[in-house]
Parts: sequence; structure tokens; C-alpha cells
Amino acid sequence: MIEAVEADDGRRWLAEPSLRMPVGLRDLTVRFTALSFRDPEGQRFRYRLRGFERDWHSSGTERTARYTNLTPGHYRFEVEVLSGGGEQPRSTAEIELVIPPHVTETLWFRSLLVLGAVGLVAWLAAWMRRRSQQRERHLQELVERRTEELRRVNDRLRSANQALAAESLTDGLTGLKNRRFLARHLGGWRREHLLGEQPGDERLWLFLIDLDHFKAINDRHGHLAGDEMLCQFAQLLLRIAGGTGEALRWGGEEFLILMPEHALRSPEDFAERIVRAVRRADFRANEHTSVPLTASVGVASFPALADRSDLVDWALAMELADAGLYHSKLNGRDGWSRLHPAAEARYRDFGSGAGAQIEAVLEAGLARWEQSGQDRASTDG
Repeated sequence: MIEAVEADDGRRWLAEPSLRMPVGLRDLTVRFTALSFRDPEGQRFRYRLRGFERDWHSSGTERTARYTNLTPGHYRFEVEVLSGGGEQPRSTAEIELVIPPHVTETLWFRSLLVLGAVGLVAWLAAWMRRRSQQRERHLQELVERRTEELRRVNDRLRSANQALAAESLTDGLTGLKNRRFLARHLGGWRREHLLGEQPGDERLWLFLIDLDHFKAINDRHGHLAGDEMLCQFAQLLLRIAGGTGEALRWGGEEFLILMPEHALRSPEDFAERIVRAVRRADFRANEHTSVPLTASVGVASFPALADRSDLVDWALAMELADAGLYHSKLNGRDGWSRLHPAAEARYRDFGSGAGAQIEAVLEAGLARWEQSGQDRASTDG
């Protein structure tokens, strides 16, 4: 029979069919015996703890079984008394032992730990995702801020470059375009209208204008008054050119108007319009002083030749306009002149320049003069 179950600290429980041990008890000793009046000291035993082991342990005549470090669970302790010298059990006794777990060893606690761990992992994942999203938003905001700053810097640079470009193409006194603009404008016009996929036969007309006797006006009224009158003259030319033409200051008191052919009834009428407009305008040296002005105009087209052989060089058109201006000066001013190349004239006929070849081309019948109907004697100035 099984007598008792003992703990190392001296606690003792009498054997019952089922014993539930205190929480935390892991080491125990089972005491057992057998009733025999013939040979009580010579009896042999074997035992095992089902749930912990399967094999039997022989204790000889020892009547105790000790177990340590038992895990929580249900066990069945079995002991047999062996008969005589054999292995056949003469009697058997058993007891159920329950080793209760600590709270931390229970299934619900471990499930709670697992759920807590899963929740912690989920929280960490969500936290990391939020941090990542915050970093992405921060980086996106930083990129947008830097992009906006770069855009503003680029806008300022673009504005500064445009201002510099405009300044380089603009006359500082009158606000009109200057000589640099002419090269760019004629080059672009030539590519668009004459060298494009469908080149046309339109020409660009040049009207080179010089104010007559302007030096005398500067001497009489002063250069500040002269500058003011140049600005007034520039505004007049802008009105004459309208939205289809370009007005430029060529230098000093020389100005230039560029007009596309389709905007003109005829270049002669337009030149006459310039002359009349200057003659009739009210120019002011100051608030109380009105100064009459006249202008001489030289007229030329680009390209200037019928065969367009001067298309590669707009300088010939400017030389012809300058020759026309000089001819107007020699013929009394306050008018216009045009050196009109003949249909058979070629670019090579003008040699190094129209100015050096005027007499030659006139004598050869390769050009003729056209001018306003005024006939005044040549004067100096």
C-alpha cells in the first residue's frame, strides 16, 4: 500500500486515490509498504510514475520513490510488490498525483502572453509604419520646399536673364530695340519666312530714318532737351510701326523701322507717311518751347534683289537703306529715297558693298533711284 507523499520541507500528505499537490511543489517523495508477516523485510518493490516515465524502477527493499523537477500535469504513481524471487507482481497500488502549474505556466496565461506578443508586434509594426509615413511626409515636404525654393531661384534667374537679355537688346534712352536686336530679328525672320518648309516670297522692308539738323537743336536747346525730343520721336515711330512692325534706335538720331510686306499698301506710301508724320508732329524742347523737326528716310527691302541672292547677308539691305538716306540728305532732306536694284542685278554686282558700287551699278543700269516728289536744293548739315 502507498502510505504518504512527502515534500522536502517536511510537509506530508497521507495517501488518497487522488492528491492535488500545492502550487510550486516540484520535488516529492512517495512512501509505500506491503503487509507480510512471513518476511516483511525481504519484500522487493518496483515502481513507475505514469506521465513521467514508462519503464519500471526496481527499488529492491527500499520503500521510497523520489522525483524532482516535475512539470505541471497529471501523473499516476504505481508500485508493485514482487512475489518470492520472481518478477510477477503479488500486489499493486496506485495513486493519482496532480502537480498544479504556477499562474505563469497556465494555458490562459501563455495564450495571453502570445496575444500580448502579437499585439506588441502589431503595435510596433503600426508604429514603424507611422514613423515611416511621417518620414516620407517629412521628406516629401522637404523635397517640395526645396523644389519651390529652387523654382523661385530659377524664376529669379530667368527674370534676371530676361532683363539682361532685354537690356542688351534695348536702347537705354528711348526704350526702343537696338542694333543687337536687328541681327536676331532678321535671322529669325529669314528662317521663318524664307527658309522654312514652305518658304514664301514676302520681303521685310527697312526704313532708315535720320532727324535733319539735329546737331543744331542740341546746340541751341541743350542735350537734355535733345534727349527728350529723341524719346518723343521714338514714341512717334512706335505709333507708326503699330503692332506689326518694329521700331529701333540705330544710333544717335538715326532710327529704323522694320515692316513686313503684307502690312504695307506700298513701301513708298509708308515712307511718305513717316516723312509727313515727323513734319506735322509737335516736338517739345521743354514745356514752353515747340521745335519743328523733319526727317530723311532711306528705303530698302530684305532680300533686296529679285533673285534673292542676298538672302544670306542682310548687310546689303542695310547698305542700300543707308545709301537711300544719304541720297535724301543730298536732295534737300525732309523726304525719302530708294535705290531700286533692277531685276537682273545680282549679289556679286555690288562687290564689297553698295556704298562703294552705287555709281557702277547705276551706270550699268542695274539700279535706279526712286524718291519722294520734293525737289529741294542740297544744303549742308
